[in-house]
Amino acid sequence: MNSGDRSSGGEQADGPPRLPVLAGREPDGRIPPEGECEGELGTGQPGRANGECEGEVGSGGEAGGARERIADATRIRLVMAYDGGGFKGFAPQPGLRTVAGELARAFDDMNITHSAFVCAGRTDAGVHARGQVVHVDVAGPVDPGRLTRSLNRMLGSELVVSEVAEVGPDFDARHSAKARHYRYLIQNGPVADPLLARSVWNVPAPLDLAAMRSAADAFVGVHDFAAFCKRRKGSRGGVAVAESGGSADDPDGPAGSDGRELIAGRDAGEGIVGPDGREPIVREVLFVALHEESLEGIGVAGGLVVFEISARSFCHQMVRSIVGSLVWVALGRCTPADVYSLLRSGDRSRAIAVAPPQGLCLMRVDY
Repeated sequence: MNSGDRSSGGEQADGPPRLPVLAGREPDGRIPPEGECEGELGTGQPGRANGECEGEVGSGGEAGGARERIADATRIRLVMAYDGGGFKGFAPQPGLRTVAGELARAFDDMNITHSAFVCAGRTDAGVHARGQVVHVDVAGPVDPGRLTRSLNRMLGSELVVSEVAEVGPDFDARHSAKARHYRYLIQNGPVADPLLARSVWNVPAPLDLAAMRSAADAFVGVHDFAAFCKRRKGSRGGVAVAESGGSADDPDGPAGSDGRELIAGRDAGEGIVGPDGREPIVREVLFVALHEESLEGIGVAGGLVVFEISARSFCHQMVRSIVGSLVWVALGRCTPADVYSLLRSGDRSRAIAVAPPQGLCLMRVDY
């Protein structure tokens, strides 16, 4: 963060788990047509009213409805945490409770004229955040401490603002980000715990963590992640069209002149070519880690598998697709070599599984 910012902190137990359906497919095995989105457990749903699919973390970018530009605006940055189980994602959707919708309601109730909300990672339904970053332009000066207190009184315990700060007009929660850090939690035990159900994926069968770690190493570095990215509405002829800005479930690279771009052969990924002449979806994963913690201290059988991943940007459903493949390796359904092969193939039709959303959390965004 800029040091000059003025801020105020204010299945069955004896068998393998039921994994979500194959990535990008319906329960009957068909590939959903353009305009359909994947539901919370991988089930196709009709396309959203705005023509976009939600990411895990739908795509980042402006949320909160179309609004006129504010003259002489003050730009503010909000850092927030939320339990995604009570929201239908970050972006506003008519008639549904969303994070951006709740923020807009609170600002409107305080009679604060504001622009659309722009976030670092637009989370999907059920996905959580501890360090989501949002910017918004408002009319007139702002008292960061007073606004923090007012927002937390109005938003309730599911959505908490930890910091409000005035920032310069060049700060952009989406495009100024240098790295995004995500965590995925798996409860590896025979019985799902109801108190953890909103924040973990319960996998009853024992997981081979050594095999998971071996497979996870494949993802570090610059790769074409097309096999781990769900093709969004608007993709053309096998070329993945990435929408600028987003999260672990949506692309969040720099915006093109029209707000959309093909993420292909850029920066560190220059020169990478996908199969069949397809433009690759190039991302650089900076860090992955996997460890297990005991749950005995809270009276829960089994362990908590913690998967952490960091990158400058992610593509649609990238993290959940990675986690799903690692769990299959850990269950002996495929090998680390299979994951390497899938990554090199760039073929989404070969994708293994997509992990459910509730285990995923946006932990931090670096600027």
